[in-house]
Amino acid sequence: MSSGQQEAFRRVLVNQPGELTRWVSLMADAPAIGLDVEMGQRILRLPDGTRRGRQILALIQIASSGLSLIVDPLAIKDLEPLRPLMTGKALKVVLGGNTDIQLLEEQQLHVRNIIDLGELGAAMFGRREEGMQALASRALDLEVDKSVRRANWMRRPLPPSLLDYAFRDAELTLSLYGWFEKHHHQEVLRHVRCELVPEPPPMLAPWIRRFLIKPRDVFVLLAEEGIDWEKAKPRLTCEVRAALDANLSPPQLRRVVRLAGDLALADLMPEIETLAASPSSVLRSSAARALGRMNNERARTVLQGLRNDEIEDVRVAAEAALETVPRAPKVRARRPRSREPETPESLNEAHPKGPRPAPTNLS
Repeated sequence: MSSGQQEAFRRVLVNQPGELTRWVSLMADAPAIGLDVEMGQRILRLPDGTRRGRQILALIQIASSGLSLIVDPLAIKDLEPLRPLMTGKALKVVLGGNTDIQLLEEQQLHVRNIIDLGELGAAMFGRREEGMQALASRALDLEVDKSVRRANWMRRPLPPSLLDYAFRDAELTLSLYGWFEKHHHQEVLRHVRCELVPEPPPMLAPWIRRFLIKPRDVFVLLAEEGIDWEKAKPRLTCEVRAALDANLSPPQLRRVVRLAGDLALADLMPEIETLAASPSSVLRSSAARALGRMNNERARTVLQGLRNDEIEDVRVAAEAALETVPRAPKVRARRPRSREPETPESLNEAHPKGPRPAPTNLS
């Protein structure tokens, strides 16, 4: 954080079991909380003698209006007082939170009502600006030092520098949310959901649900489902169209767009063209890649427009896709044939295409 930046939070390290309920209760009515974790690693020796690293939840950081907590799960074994907060109405704001949420889930801390600012930052500004450093610089005009990111978070007691770093991450996450809410409210609404990784809607075709849970080669997936891609193309088009119309999270929608492209479902061109104009640069990039497989001139026209997108990711995707869209054959105007002057050769009826016969020697 830049020098002179004033803290707006009361910071509390919670490492005594009796203190957790008291401090967490003060956040019960918060509309939003910044949420972050730090993790360590333990080496496990497997029965076959090999070793494998296992990620361990080392700290939980929570920031709300005016209060910033660090909860030490190595000292507090019973995290039950945190559960109502994690499942409650307060919006949980994370930044690149997939692993964080997995570690919390392992502790039976089920996080509900959530938004990932890394995902939102990528949608608004491109993949290069989805991290804390880039977003803090853009939104808050702050320089963030991430040099201690790989510190040993399992050591106790933690030095003040590491505690300061941990407090700051949750606080900055909440501050960034405030900036997004003020300047990009509609995009915030699009990215809020109940779970960070929601279950695909049950109304989707089973093969699409499988793909959304774990993306893989779609042709192998269809073969496993006993679906002949060539014969079932009309059916696949209908099922992918239904998925595009469903209430999906942004990552799920991106995967369905990928399906439309991988299967070259050209009848979905109108839907993909609409997504090519999405406010999300991630969806525009996905649409560009799908259009590259649509094999029609309209796709080329849309891609030509995406080459001028304000986000580099989209421009790169459009350029690559244009290499795969076949060009329409050029129709050459037939040039009128010039009439050759009539010659004795052309008037020779006996030999219209052959050489002129040699003259007869009369001598």
